Parts: sequence; structure tokens; C-alpha cells
Amino acid sequence: MPKVKGTILLALVKALRARKDEAKPLLDPSLHHYLEERVLVSAWYPEDDHTALLRVLGKVMGVTSYVFMGTALAQFELTGVYKAALHKGDLGRTMRAFSKYWPLNHDTGQVTVVDRRGGTTITLTGFEAPAREVCEIVSGYVAEAIRMSTDLAAQVTHVRCVCNGAPRCVWEVDLPLPPSEPPAGASLALRGRAWFPPRAATRPVVCEPAGRLVGARGFPHVRRHGRWCAGRPAAPP
Repeated sequence: MPKVKGTILLALVKALRARKDEAKPLLDPSLHHYLEERVLVSAWYPEDDHTALLRVLGKVMGVTSYVFMGTALAQFELTGVYKAALHKGDLGRTMRAFSKYWPLNHDTGQVTVVDRRGGTTITLTGFEAPAREVCEIVSGYVAEAIRMSTDLAAQVTHVRCVCNGAPRCVWEVDLPLPPSEPPAGASLALRGRAWFPPRAATRPVVCEPAGRLVGARGFPHVRRHGRWCAGRPAAPP
């Protein structure tokens, strides 16, 4: 029987307990103990229970999409127990961390992350408890992780799903394309260099010509010393 970590269940169970009177009649009696007993973040619980609890919460809240639950879960985990998985300003490391942390929450399934031009492709194979609700949560989680890491509003599309007969689930993550020119009034824009919207730099940068991008996966174009430039992190002192 596939299992899910208590970390995933905790926020879900808290939400159900907040509306216990509405949730209990909708739950199978075998699941009533979740409304009373403590959920241990280090324990493992049946994936089927997780899916059933999700569906009841959706009914209680009157929603048909579970993407927002993925958003909330990312905020809960990436500012708490898994905050080490969030790498500010480094999209590549954040996405690779997502694949590394999947087996910490689910005992089946393998996530692979492949970078491509303009975004990333995420594939989930071997997950033994597929459900539409879980897939939508993944979509919301990935989009929010990218926003928290880079302040970019990514478009996450679930292009193939096991629930629809596909051999694996696939998500295409498309990042917003930057404008080709600086906005009107940006008098400090440096001519002859590529322009990208500003983003906070975690370390000092070294300016380089736009044709010699370093670490382009993380959109390292930043404003430094009043100039827009293609930058690379400076070597640590």
C-alpha cells in the first residue's frame, strides 16, 4: 500500500478540523480518527486516506480545483520543514530540490526535472496512487515554489496524466519572456546589452556582455551600479 508522509497530511487535517461539523458526515467512519488524533509529521499514512481527505475538504469548501491547495502547501513547507529546498534567486536548484524531496513525502514515484529553453519539464513516474487532486496540487506547488524563489509568475501546464491513460504524468513549466527593450523612462538601461526585469541579487555580480551569459537558467540579468546588465555571481571572498 503506497504511503504519504505526515507532513503532507498536517495542513489538510487542520483545515478539516476547522470545519469538523461539516466534514465528519462526509468522511468514511474509518477516517474519523484524523479529526481527533494527532498527525505525526514523521509518520507514514495511506495515500488512499490522503486522497479521500482531499476530496472531502474540496466538498466542504465547495471547490472543483485543488491548485490553491498546492500553493498553500508550498508556502507551508518551504517556509517551514523544507525551507532548505527553497533557493532564492536560483530556479534550477529549487526545481532540482523538488525532485529530491518528493521521496521524502511519498514512498512511491520518481520525479525528474529537465531544463529546456524557456522553462522546465517535470515528469512523475511510478506513482502508485494517481489522482486528479494530487496532480493539481503539484501544479500549484511548482508554480508557488518558482514564485517564492524568483518572483516569476510561471505557467505550469499538466500536459499528460496517468489518470487519463498516459504512462506518466508530465508538467511543462513556461517562464515569462522578458521584454526585448527596457520600459519607457528607463534612462539607466545600458545600450547594447540584454534587458531583463530586476530581481534581487543574493550576491554581488560581475557585469559581462549579454553574449556571455553565466547561469542563464536562473535569469541572472540584474541591475547593478545603476546599469542593466547580464551578470554572474561573484566568487566568494
